[in-house]
Amino acid sequence: SDFARQTTHLPDWTFNVDLFSSQYDYFRGVRLAQVPQVFDRSGIYVGTKLAQPLSEQLNAYFRRAASGPTKPLIIVVISDGKPQDDEDLCDVIINATHHLRNPDDVHIEFLQIGTDDEGQKKLNKFDFKLVRKGARFDIVSVMPYMRVTQLGLTRSILEAAHMKSNL
Repeated sequence: SDFARQTTHLPDWTFNVDLFSSQYDYFRGVRLAQVPQVFDRSGIYVGTKLAQPLSEQLNAYFRRAASGPTKPLIIVVISDGKPQDDEDLCDVIINATHHLRNPDDVHIEFLQIGTDDEGQKKLNKFDFKLVRKGARFDIVSVMPYMRVTQLGLTRSILEAAHMKSNL
């Protein structure tokens, strides 16, 4: 509700929302004012598995791009940085980079929630080590928890999406 209230002055954008844990729910064409209803309708599950929903979003983007010009894909992930499927997630991101002609076509921004050291290490792996593991481009950035708390979650999301959309 706070997110919707803080964004009422913004253009009436639509975007997709994936809520992920051990299961995930996918909502298409969400408007800013609908965010509270999305969270109300979704279940809360234990665990964090991100590889499958991220893979589905990337594959959908590549299908759209294959059929004609498309806007760059910006994915903002709000996470503690401790997905249970982090190796699969690395593979998904690395594989996606091999389908890109331009590194600015896809950007994944992780907003870290919490100060857990394990979470920070995993997020840093996504941000700094995937090129060494075979990624063609560095398409991942991380906004550390301290920055997220300085900006607030709403501004962090908007900053991550806006900065990357201006590339």
